[in-house]
Amino acid sequence: MSLALTQCDRVDTANRMSKDMTFTDARVTKHDYDFQDMSEHCLNGERMHEYLQEMRSAALDEFDREAILVGELPGTDPDTLKQYVLQDRRELSMTFDFDMMVSGSPAYLIESLM
Repeated sequence: MSLALTQCDRVDTANRMSKDMTFTDARVTKHDYDFQDMSEHCLNGERMHEYLQEMRSAALDEFDREAILVGELPGTDPDTLKQYVLQDRRELSMTFDFDMMVSGSPAYLIESLM
């Protein structure tokens, strides 16, 4: 029996590479915090899919279909997640996020993580 090895790469915060290039400041929503949530300026940006397709083509196509590309996509709803893993788009093989870690946690704990 022979063992086939598969190349697997992970892309952290894969859905934050396409940013609003006006570099607009994030809205101040938490006055007690030094830093604010910038998600509205970079989460699942309009060129995100283009960038992932280019990355796969440039870095992984030499492995043909054996390469697996796993992307972390925090703050992304299930319908949007599906767009990243459609086979014909050749972007990500699978996705994950850490939203489940705070599921069922007290509100004060979740707030401290944000």
